[in-house]
Amino acid sequence: MINLNAEKLEQTAAAAFALASNSRLWQTAITKAWGILRDSPFWHMGGDGALVILSPDSSELYEVTAGRCERIDGERRVACKAFARSQPCKHRAARRLLVRYQGA
Repeated sequence: MINLNAEKLEQTAAAAFALASNSRLWQTAITKAWGILRDSPFWHMGGDGALVILSPDSSELYEVTAGRCERIDGERRVACKAFARSQPCKHRAARRLLVRYQGA
């Protein structure tokens, strides 16, 4: 896990929020993701770009890559509800924020 600079994370989230100005759903997901990354130590970004994150709302574990978002349920993998509906989710938004944060 990397230690996040709160100011840099906020700037990263604000830039992503502005870029998503045409999508209220993405803006909502970005806002939720920023809160999770800011307040929760229960996530890990692997060297392969996969994010493993504990959802504070449900206490469920998710694995997120560029192409999928799945809840880890033992050996089973279940698509995130929003991902299954092809909608933005806080898990994918969190991964995107971390990728942007690391590239900034």
